[in-house]
Amino acid sequence: RSKDFVQIHPTVQQAEKLLDTSFHTWHHGETATKLVRSLGPYSAPNRVVRHLDFIVGHLGLPHNMKKGQPTYKMPSFEKESHLNVERQNGIPLTPQIIRQRYNIDRGEVGGSVKNSQAVVQFQNNYFSEGDTRDFFTQFWPNRGYNSSTKKIIGHNDEMYPSLQASSDVQYLMAVAPNVPTWVWSTSGLDFWSDLATWTTAISNYQDDVPRVNVIAYGNEGEAPSADYRKRPNEEFAELGHKGITFVVSTGDMGTGCSLCYYFSPTFPATSPWVTAVGATQFKQNSVGPEEASRTFSTGGGFSWETTSRPEYQHNVVTHYFATQKTVP
Repeated sequence: RSKDFVQIHPTVQQAEKLLDTSFHTWHHGETATKLVRSLGPYSAPNRVVRHLDFIVGHLGLPHNMKKGQPTYKMPSFEKESHLNVERQNGIPLTPQIIRQRYNIDRGEVGGSVKNSQAVVQFQNNYFSEGDTRDFFTQFWPNRGYNSSTKKIIGHNDEMYPSLQASSDVQYLMAVAPNVPTWVWSTSGLDFWSDLATWTTAISNYQDDVPRVNVIAYGNEGEAPSADYRKRPNEEFAELGHKGITFVVSTGDMGTGCSLCYYFSPTFPATSPWVTAVGATQFKQNSVGPEEASRTFSTGGGFSWETTSRPEYQHNVVTHYFATQKTVP
């Protein structure tokens, strides 16, 4: 536990005075949800500002989610649609196919009490434990593998499961069965504020946190301020030195734009303190060599917005530019 953050719980009146703004209670007619939010603008006293990185959590309203449907169905492979099983050149990307491609032995499952992994969810994406059990029933029948998460931190509404959250949880658990799995769930649609909320939570968490944390979310383009990148980077670095790994998707936007002067790939995949992973596909109609996905733009890097290239990457990047006939 870093103890780098101080959490306070002011009354509405105290928050209005501190931020020099007005808060209102907002009601959603269909869900009966109540939230206290400000419409801004806001400010903070000079004596406090010098101690702040940024202020989050007081603006923005969450998206109204429609009632969800099971995110996993159990049709045969011949059917056209299968919500949580992707296909590449006709090959269903089942957990077994992924394990085969990366040479994971059939009998290799989690057994050590020191193993731990987590899925980090944002933007009101939830998963269903029941759908995960169905997923295991289909792909790991009669194995007795654990299909339940160990811990859920934050709100998870199983009535509104999303494809994103369900795929993340199901595939992580099924490729590495019996590894205790947590889910960090951060509700809201303001990604930059929610990222700050989550880094605060994991840094302040009193118990040992999972050693591997998977993030399939990000944002390309400008952050509200440089501190929205700087502070999470500091937390990634500090937690990384404690042996905690962050695996982050590079997203679906490639370099972040098509008609722009500067590349702006997805953050936090561009953080120097995480492991960024892009999407790939099989080159042929068989399990074997891969190439970058052609379905959507993937990858990233070469970002002007983040820190300079780490020294340990210098030789690799120099060799890449010297040997590549064409550069993307």
